[in-house]
Amino acid sequence: LLSKGLFIISIILGGVFIFFILYIYNSLDRKETLHIIRSEGRLYFQLSDDPLFSVKISSDQSLSDVITEAISNEMATLKDMVDSVDFINFKDDRLHRELNRLVQN
Repeated sequence: LLSKGLFIISIILGGVFIFFILYIYNSLDRKETLHIIRSEGRLYFQLSDDPLFSVKISSDQSLSDVITEAISNEMATLKDMVDSVDFINFKDDRLHRELNRLVQN
């Protein structure tokens, strides 16, 4: 009776361990969407719901220049975490395609 109990506990613990290892393995390559939010003269860059950084929009720079410069400066970090870019509160189809192409390469 004792050996059957140990066997069942071993099977359960082994299954939990294998599930945990598979979960970690599948999470290693997971990438998320970078949300760029325009609000009150600032651009907020968020990965899912987590804020990464923000950039102030100056009146003498175009919005696309500010975004392109910010993404270029942070590309080393973003490359491993981001699979696509999404704009919130504004629209620029050309820039949207360009940035998505940049992060997917």
